[in-house]
Amino acid sequence: HMFGVSMGSLELRARTAEGEAWATLWRADGQSAGGSTADAWRRALVPLTPPMRRTGGASLRFVGTVGDGYLSDISIDDLEFEKCAAPPPPPPPLVCNGFC
Repeated sequence: HMFGVSMGSLELRARTAEGEAWATLWRADGQSAGGSTADAWRRALVPLTPPMRRTGGASLRFVGTVGDGYLSDISIDDLEFEKCAAPPPPPPPLVCNGFC
């Protein structure tokens, strides 16, 4: 939820090892929406890349940045972490046997 005329941004960042640089996975800027739905909640789905799904996982953090005034509110609610099926393996290499 991001509401206010001086709203900044909200980011989800991750890293897979201590001392590694944080990478931004997702970012939202400004108010959630305009018009009559300006006070609405946003829904975001952020898939984790294979290195982040390995044993040991990753560290995640949210970073909220305020705008240039006091009229801004950010809320985070209803986080879910789901285990997804692994992607299918790559196809086997093409064997030509002199016919390619």
